[in-house]
Amino acid sequence: MITLYHAEPNLYSLKALIALEEKDVAYDRQPIAQVPLERAVPGYPAQMEHRINVEREGPVLVDGETMVTGSFFMLEYIAETEAGLPLLPEDALGRYEVQGIGQTVANLIAPFVSALAVARYPVPALADAAGIEPVERRDAWAAASRGGTGEGLADRLRPTLAKLEGRLAGGEWLVGSYSIADIDVFAMIRNLPDLAPGLIDGGDTPRLADFVARMEARPAVQRALAMSWGGDAGRTFLPGPEISRWG
Repeated sequence: MITLYHAEPNLYSLKALIALEEKDVAYDRQPIAQVPLERAVPGYPAQMEHRINVEREGPVLVDGETMVTGSFFMLEYIAETEAGLPLLPEDALGRYEVQGIGQTVANLIAPFVSALAVARYPVPALADAAGIEPVERRDAWAAASRGGTGEGLADRLRPTLAKLEGRLAGGEWLVGSYSIADIDVFAMIRNLPDLAPGLIDGGDTPRLADFVARMEARPAVQRALAMSWGGDAGRTFLPGPEISRWG
């Protein structure tokens, strides 16, 4: 059975939770600390692949002897290995488009959303920050503890959001039928009305606003969003696990 080690159902952890709920499969979930250097959960994986993975704040999916890190890879793994609702297109072009949207989220959306999030909701300063490696990771946590204005970050998101708005002109979902592309995008942009008011709820992207509402109405999404460890997932963020740390 799958075990998902995750923090709050927000951004990265939310993706895998939604996919598992959509598949309606049995799985176990275990909490991981929001801060680095704290991984006291019994059974937390310590394989070499994890020890050399610099993105140690993100969720980890364990399925028997298989371990998956990286939230988009988790989406693909769940979609391809679990029965139930299909979450990937059957045709090669559709899968290519899903991959393309995954790259867009990782490179052009996640860095700015993550920065907006910790600017609005700073993370606690770390007592033992000197122990964080590599130094870029240490600097990210230090910056996130200071907070900030997030000035200019919303504008850098507008061109990408406009392209997603265009993709929705053809229907309810980003790649024909409902897929992990929709989960990937939704998990990353659902907080934007709070983090950057007016960005997707100001009238310029009505299809994208409808898309968020459509996703939030899905029972699987509602179940995933309810899986908060502390009860305040919408204000709990990490300073950019995965590629967004380098954005």
